[in-house]
Amino acid sequence: MQLILVFILVMLTVQIESKCSTFVTLQLDPHCGMFSDCVVNGANPSVLTNISCRRIEKGKSGLIKMKLGKCNPKVPRCSFE
Repeated sequence: MQLILVFILVMLTVQIESKCSTFVTLQLDPHCGMFSDCVVNGANPSVLTNISCRRIEKGKSGLIKMKLGKCNPKVPRCSFE
């Protein structure tokens, strides 16, 4: 019982630390997200919006533009560190 309570408290703490929504739509609509220094292939626009929010929380640049389809393979990919 105590283990479950600790787990719930930890999950609430982790959720409170992030201002980004964890909700993404389950639709396959590939888009390329363009940031100032890199690009990301996303399954749909809501995934890219979420990635942008998390990058901003880490002090990196936010999403500049989205385009339909996959990103150019010659452009550097964003790291998720």
